[in-house]
Amino acid sequence: MNIIPDSSFFICFLDDLEGHLPFNDRLGFFSLIIKHFTTMVVPGVDQESHLQRIPSHILNQFRMMETPVPETQSGLPIELLRPLLGR
Repeated sequence: MNIIPDSSFFICFLDDLEGHLPFNDRLGFFSLIIKHFTTMVVPGVDQESHLQRIPSHILNQFRMMETPVPETQSGLPIELLRPLLGR
C-alpha cells in the first residue's frame, strides 16, 4: 500500500514529539511505518519538512516523487497526485 504523507506527518515525528520521545524512538516509528507501507514523498513535502535531518539509511527507503507542474492553478490538489496513485 502506498502512502503520500503531507509535511505535518514528518514534522510531528521530527519536531512536535521532541521532548516527549527520544529521537531514536521517533526514528524507530519511521522505520516501522516504511517497512509496511511504500512512503512516497513529493518535493514540496521534502522541502517543508527538512527531511535531510533523517538518517540516510531511513531516508533512502522513501520514494522521492516528482509531481507534474500544472499549466494553471485551477482544479483540486488531488489532481496533482492522481498520476502517482495510478487512478
